[in-house]
Amino acid sequence: MWNEITEPCDDKNETITLETSLEFDKTLIGVISLSELGHLVNRSNKYIFESNIRKFLPVKTKVNKQLRKSLLDEPEEVFYYNNGITIVVKDFQLLEDAKIRLVAPQIVNGAQTSTTISDVVRGDPNIHGNIQITIIKEDGRTTRNNITKYRNSQNAVKGRDLISLERFHNIIAGQLSTKLGYYYEQQAGAWIAKSKQEKEHFRGDETLNKYLVDKKDKVIPANDAIQSMAAAIEQNPAKPYGSISKYMPGGSEYTRIFSEGEIEDDYRLLLYPYLVKTYCEKKFHYGSKKANMDEKKYARLLFVTTYFQALTDYVLNKKIELKKEPKILDPYFENFEVNEKLLKLSDEILNQFFDQTVHIRQDEEGRDIMTLHNFFASHVWNLESKRILKNIMKRKKDRFKEIKTMFESA
Repeated sequence: MWNEITEPCDDKNETITLETSLEFDKTLIGVISLSELGHLVNRSNKYIFESNIRKFLPVKTKVNKQLRKSLLDEPEEVFYYNNGITIVVKDFQLLEDAKIRLVAPQIVNGAQTSTTISDVVRGDPNIHGNIQITIIKEDGRTTRNNITKYRNSQNAVKGRDLISLERFHNIIAGQLSTKLGYYYEQQAGAWIAKSKQEKEHFRGDETLNKYLVDKKDKVIPANDAIQSMAAAIEQNPAKPYGSISKYMPGGSEYTRIFSEGEIEDDYRLLLYPYLVKTYCEKKFHYGSKKANMDEKKYARLLFVTTYFQALTDYVLNKKIELKKEPKILDPYFENFEVNEKLLKLSDEILNQFFDQTVHIRQDEEGRDIMTLHNFFASHVWNLESKRILKNIMKRKKDRFKEIKTMFESA
């Protein structure tokens, strides 16, 4: 099954020339010249990376710098320094003169390598040197998603890089794009890789844009959204703060949260918590050196948890399972003017919370016994701190009641 993000390239065909090749069980293992690979990428870069778990990151990483240096100084040695690239196709055909016709090709491993090579080839079309290439024909046994996953598992691939292979997140991406005009970034670097014209296609929602830090960028990074969602629906900011990898594909918490039948395929679950996080960053400088309290630099997820606890316990006045009832949140996020009051009250509550939890982090003489990072990763959600937060909220009951009345009368 060709997943949602790869469908646009199904009718694309390319012809390449290999220096040498060996055919084995629907697979070609061969050698391609650097110039041939560079030309292939340059003429097909609009679609040939759609199945890769990561887009090319324009940030000049150490690995990319080293590869570029080798290409410029000793291109003939690249073959020995590099593991090569993998292309998955719907079919390939052997033609005359060592030419290979590729049907719907996708570079699923080696995006960083091949894009760096294509960039150098633009400046030197006749560059010497070769690189290994593996061409695999997809069938029911060797699906593109599995090839992508396992070929990359041998390299430094993190769970967040596998989001684009998950059915749930592909559905969310489609919903956010068609319903609200937001780009759900499943592949690292995918938004940066888009042209200005492509980015302008995503306009977002007039009301919901008010929550965003930068209204120009209508992008929702999947890893940030997942982390925010965990803080909201789990009502525990410490766990996703302490280890985001647990909430990514392959992590110990991921299957529990995203298992089919246990969660609605609904964009609201990811979008609304993410909007709360970005709002606290924009308005109150959570996560920033500009924050008026040092604790705020580490407390973005605590803000998300606090807001959703306030919303469910004191505005909705009932416990709801957000994974099953996400639509109940619509009236609150669509009324930005009133919701902003609840967001500001959440910040006020946390300012008092930080003052009242100083003793948890200090000894009897007022000396710090733990760093703020360790506090938010391990101690911010213990019994005592939860009791303190709950008592502060109770003292704000009249304020919550006013906000609830505003929502109901809107």
